[in-house]
Amino acid sequence: MNLRLTVVIPIHNRTSLLSYPLRSLRQASLADPTLRWELIVVDDGSTEEVAASLAEYPDLPTRLIRLPVNQGLLAARLAGLEQAKGDAVFFLDADDGITPGKFTHQLPVLFDQNADVVTGDVARCELNSEGIPTKNPQLDPPTRTATSPADFFLTIQPAPHDPIFRRTYLQRALAPPLILPSRDYDSIAETWFYYHLAIHPAKIIRVPGAWSVVGSHPGERLSRHWERQCAAALRLMNNFDQLYPRTELGENARRIMSHCAFSTWRALPFDFPAADGFLELWRKGPRSEVMALGGPTFGRLARWFGPVATARVFKQFQRPAYSTVRTVSDEELRQIFA
Repeated sequence: MNLRLTVVIPIHNRTSLLSYPLRSLRQASLADPTLRWELIVVDDGSTEEVAASLAEYPDLPTRLIRLPVNQGLLAARLAGLEQAKGDAVFFLDADDGITPGKFTHQLPVLFDQNADVVTGDVARCELNSEGIPTKNPQLDPPTRTATSPADFFLTIQPAPHDPIFRRTYLQRALAPPLILPSRDYDSIAETWFYYHLAIHPAKIIRVPGAWSVVGSHPGERLSRHWERQCAAALRLMNNFDQLYPRTELGENARRIMSHCAFSTWRALPFDFPAADGFLELWRKGPRSEVMALGGPTFGRLARWFGPVATARVFKQFQRPAYSTVRTVSDEELRQIFA
């Protein structure tokens, strides 16, 4: 295989965790001595010394790109993509890893079958503060095969370090971006990518197996504050609702986004003050068959009482009170949703 891979790792401090993805990349490259690849580490204005951490892995074909000031995860990923020279691109966070066979099993499928995306399954592993696993990885349930790009990127929403992309496919989808990149989307940076990819044709091939590993650790990570992710998702959906192309793929993505908005509203705490923004998005969009909005019991009741009234009752019994799961103060919440 003469084609080349680019791996992009954005990092802002937390350099002690970087050993986990770097060790996993070393093992993957040793598993395939013929692999032609480069590693781009994007230092997003760290105050810690990233170069010192990379010096411990001189065998990895690393290029370090330093952004002079912290610009956020989305900007760092885009900076890495801009510098990528590989035919395929793989994004990896600084606290996640891969299994040794990922590239051996997935890259040939991407190239030999002329795919745009190759995907698989993921596992989860607990790490200590030094990026050392403390338990054996636990497998997530296998994902299903997608029926369309929008189904894959918006409904399945793969983990950010699961898919391997053909570089030209990514570049076409982002030139120019439908929604301007912003720090507002840092907590859901991969979802910003996914909304752009959902409206473009793609050949997506699934290779069963847990080839990627989510690292769970005691340190800070963007996903710990779910309210920020919620606000970012609502902002992204609203922008997409205004800007999506009126094509067959665009209309399909809009329909699936509407369904996702309703599902998100149902999943939020029953008294979460900002939840109804998702409900309004669903009300503006194309209607889904009520049986598709929940399980059989929900569907039968929704036919009698309507999906919104039925969901409100279900939320009272199935969802927690916001006070039991909140991670930000009232003032922070107002600022997040301003």
